[in-house]
Amino acid sequence: MGSLSTYFAATPEDGDLLDQVLDKLETATTLTQDVIDDIRHILVTPGAVAEMSPRDKRFSRDKRRQYIVESCCYIWKDAGRPLTYTTYSDGRPGGQRQGPLVNFIQAVVKMITEPGQILSGETIRVDIDDFRGKLEREEKERWAPPELANQYT
Repeated sequence: MGSLSTYFAATPEDGDLLDQVLDKLETATTLTQDVIDDIRHILVTPGAVAEMSPRDKRFSRDKRRQYIVESCCYIWKDAGRPLTYTTYSDGRPGGQRQGPLVNFIQAVVKMITEPGQILSGETIRVDIDDFRGKLEREEKERWAPPELANQYT
Protein backbone atom coordinates (compact mmCIF):
# COMPACT_ATOMS: atom_id res chain seq x y z
CA MET A 1 0.00 0.00 0.00
CA GLY A 2 2.93 2.33 0.57
CA SER A 3 3.38 2.80 -3.20
CA LEU A 4 0.06 4.61 -3.55
CA SER A 5 0.35 8.31 -4.24
CA THR A 6 -1.82 11.37 -3.86
CA TYR A 7 -0.04 13.04 -6.77
CA PHE A 8 -3.17 13.24 -8.96
CA ALA A 9 -5.63 14.18 -6.23
CA ALA A 10 -7.91 16.97 -7.41
CA THR A 11 -7.77 18.78 -4.06
CA PRO A 12 -5.63 18.55 -0.91
CA GLU A 13 -8.70 17.18 0.89
CA ASP A 14 -8.96 14.32 -1.61
CA GLY A 15 -5.27 13.60 -1.07
CA ASP A 16 -5.83 13.51 2.68
CA LEU A 17 -8.45 10.78 2.20
CA LEU A 18 -5.81 8.33 1.00
CA ASP A 19 -3.43 9.22 3.83
CA GLN A 20 -6.21 8.69 6.37
CA VAL A 21 -7.14 5.28 4.97
CA LEU A 22 -3.51 4.18 4.80
CA ASP A 23 -3.02 5.16 8.45
CA LYS A 24 -6.10 3.18 9.45
CA LEU A 25 -5.00 0.15 7.44
CA GLU A 26 -1.55 0.10 9.05
CA THR A 27 -3.02 -0.31 12.52
CA ALA A 28 -6.12 -2.32 11.59
CA THR A 29 -6.28 -5.99 12.51
CA THR A 30 -9.61 -6.42 10.73
CA LEU A 31 -11.47 -4.38 8.17
CA THR A 32 -14.05 -2.46 10.14
CA GLN A 33 -17.03 -0.76 8.59
CA ASP A 34 -15.44 2.71 8.89
CA VAL A 35 -12.37 1.58 6.90
CA ILE A 36 -14.58 -0.05 4.27
CA ASP A 37 -16.63 3.16 4.06
CA ASP A 38 -13.44 5.23 3.64
CA ILE A 39 -12.23 2.94 0.85
CA ARG A 40 -15.60 3.19 -0.90
CA HIS A 41 -15.44 6.98 -0.56
CA ILE A 42 -12.04 7.03 -2.27
CA LEU A 43 -13.33 4.79 -5.07
CA VAL A 44 -16.10 7.25 -5.95
CA THR A 45 -13.87 10.33 -5.65
CA PRO A 46 -13.05 11.74 -9.12
CA GLY A 47 -9.35 11.40 -9.87
CA ALA A 48 -8.79 8.67 -7.26
CA VAL A 49 -6.77 5.75 -8.55
CA ALA A 50 -6.18 2.30 -7.15
CA GLU A 51 -2.90 0.48 -7.79
CA MET A 52 -4.00 -2.64 -9.63
CA SER A 53 -0.74 -3.81 -11.17
CA PRO A 54 0.11 -7.49 -10.70
CA ARG A 55 2.81 -8.46 -8.23
CA ASP A 56 4.47 -10.70 -10.83
CA LYS A 57 4.91 -8.51 -13.89
CA ARG A 58 6.95 -10.95 -15.95
CA PHE A 59 3.96 -12.06 -18.00
CA SER A 60 2.08 -8.78 -18.23
CA ARG A 61 2.46 -6.33 -21.10
CA ASP A 62 2.39 -2.60 -20.83
CA LYS A 63 0.01 -1.48 -23.58
CA ARG A 64 1.34 2.08 -23.34
CA ARG A 65 4.78 0.88 -24.39
CA GLN A 66 3.28 -1.23 -27.15
CA TYR A 67 1.37 1.77 -28.53
CA ILE A 68 4.50 3.92 -28.46
CA VAL A 69 6.61 1.30 -30.25
CA GLU A 70 3.84 0.66 -32.80
CA SER A 71 3.48 4.39 -33.49
CA CYS A 72 7.24 4.68 -33.97
CA CYS A 73 7.21 1.68 -36.32
CA TYR A 74 4.36 3.15 -38.39
CA ILE A 75 6.23 6.46 -38.66
CA TRP A 76 9.45 4.62 -39.56
CA LYS A 77 7.69 2.49 -42.20
CA ASP A 78 5.82 5.50 -43.66
CA ALA A 79 9.18 7.24 -44.04
CA GLY A 80 10.28 4.34 -46.25
CA ARG A 81 12.72 2.94 -43.72
CA PRO A 82 13.08 -0.81 -43.06
CA LEU A 83 11.74 -2.27 -39.80
CA THR A 84 15.07 -3.78 -38.80
CA TYR A 85 17.44 -3.93 -35.87
CA THR A 86 21.00 -5.11 -35.46
CA THR A 87 22.13 -7.83 -33.09
CA TYR A 88 25.56 -7.58 -31.48
CA SER A 89 26.98 -10.35 -29.32
CA ASP A 90 30.11 -8.53 -28.14
CA GLY A 91 28.55 -6.79 -25.12
CA ARG A 92 28.41 -3.27 -26.59
CA PRO A 93 27.06 -0.44 -24.44
CA GLY A 94 23.35 -0.11 -25.09
CA GLY A 95 22.78 -3.85 -25.29
CA GLN A 96 22.58 -6.48 -27.96
CA ARG A 97 19.77 -4.93 -30.00
CA GLN A 98 20.69 -1.68 -31.68
CA GLY A 99 20.26 0.19 -34.94
CA PRO A 100 18.56 3.32 -36.23
CA LEU A 101 15.00 2.11 -35.49
CA VAL A 102 15.91 1.03 -31.95
CA ASN A 103 17.65 4.38 -31.40
CA PHE A 104 14.58 6.24 -32.70
CA ILE A 105 12.27 4.33 -30.35
CA GLN A 106 14.64 4.92 -27.42
CA ALA A 107 14.73 8.67 -28.19
CA VAL A 108 10.92 8.89 -28.30
CA VAL A 109 10.50 6.90 -25.08
CA LYS A 110 13.09 9.06 -23.33
CA MET A 111 11.31 12.26 -24.46
CA ILE A 112 7.83 11.24 -23.33
CA THR A 113 8.58 9.56 -19.99
CA GLU A 114 9.18 11.45 -16.77
CA PRO A 115 11.85 10.83 -15.72
CA GLY A 116 13.25 9.77 -19.08
CA GLN A 117 13.41 5.99 -19.40
CA ILE A 118 15.44 3.64 -21.55
CA LEU A 119 13.85 0.37 -22.66
CA SER A 120 15.64 -2.93 -22.87
CA GLY A 121 16.84 -3.57 -26.42
CA GLU A 122 15.43 -7.08 -26.17
CA THR A 123 12.02 -5.68 -25.19
CA ILE A 124 12.10 -3.39 -28.22
CA ARG A 125 13.09 -6.32 -30.43
CA VAL A 126 10.08 -8.33 -29.24
CA ASP A 127 7.78 -5.35 -29.82
CA ILE A 128 9.19 -4.76 -33.33
CA ASP A 129 8.75 -8.44 -34.18
CA ASP A 130 5.16 -8.32 -32.84
CA PHE A 131 4.53 -5.24 -35.00
CA ARG A 132 5.89 -7.02 -38.08
CA GLY A 133 3.51 -9.92 -37.40
CA LYS A 134 0.64 -7.48 -37.02
CA LEU A 135 1.52 -5.88 -40.37
CA GLU A 136 1.63 -9.29 -42.07
CA ARG A 137 -1.80 -10.18 -40.69
CA GLU A 138 -3.20 -6.80 -41.79
CA GLU A 139 -1.78 -7.24 -45.29
CA LYS A 140 -3.19 -10.77 -45.59
CA GLU A 141 -6.63 -9.51 -44.57
CA ARG A 142 -6.42 -6.59 -46.96
CA TRP A 143 -5.15 -8.62 -49.92
CA ALA A 144 -7.29 -11.70 -49.50
CA PRO A 145 -8.71 -13.04 -52.77
CA PRO A 146 -12.25 -11.90 -53.50
CA GLU A 147 -15.00 -14.22 -52.47
CA LEU A 148 -16.64 -15.80 -55.49
CA ALA A 149 -20.35 -15.43 -55.80
CA ASN A 150 -22.33 -18.48 -56.72
CA GLN A 151 -21.87 -18.65 -60.50
CA TYR A 152 -24.83 -20.93 -61.10
CA THR A 153 -27.66 -18.75 -59.87
